[in-house]
Amino acid sequence: MTVGTSAAVRLVVPGAPEPGPRVWRYRVDSGRSLLGTAYSSGGALFEWLTGVLSPDGVDETALAGRRPGDHGLVALPFLAGHRPPLEPRGDGGTLHGLRLSTRAGDVTAGVLEGLCHELADGVAAVAGGRVTTAVLGGGAMVASPWLARRLAAALPPGARLVTTAEVGARGAAMVATRRYPEPPTESITPDESERAAMAAAGERHRAFRAKLGN
Repeated sequence: MTVGTSAAVRLVVPGAPEPGPRVWRYRVDSGRSLLGTAYSSGGALFEWLTGVLSPDGVDETALAGRRPGDHGLVALPFLAGHRPPLEPRGDGGTLHGLRLSTRAGDVTAGVLEGLCHELADGVAAVAGGRVTTAVLGGGAMVASPWLARRLAAALPPGARLVTTAEVGARGAAMVATRRYPEPPTESITPDESERAAMAAAGERHRAFRAKLGN
């Protein structure tokens, strides 16, 4: 999984299995296929949040002190539309649950956690029941330890973070050459309370998305 300006979940599999809903498939070669989902809004959400809410940038320290879902918001982070096979333009993003007590930090956490829920659903769709270990990479993952930890809390245990930002070119070279040296990684281990809170918030997220038909 990579999160740079945009975001994507990818998995190389043998053969050419039929992709599920929202999943695309490319042939790598005669024996392998690449399954994936892609998102127009990834790390670009940081830039948007900074421009709208916080000229000094996203406060990682303040975010680190929050529990998942404590903002009470549900955010569908489709500000830049969708990627195929969905309708590219889409209906835009949605932020639900605003109150007079809502502050900039709530919106920031809500929008970025919404991205985490979407990516977690992408992992489940691409894996299709296969046992996999999520490997997180990209500039936004390296730049924001908070986002990497929140995303790991939304995924099955065992997620690892690639500690170099240039994962896209590295991964393409590995697939093309069939050489798979282990990239430098570190484990991410959210506690059980974080996982439980993200799971509960994820259920609210999916229920709201279903109501809107996204």
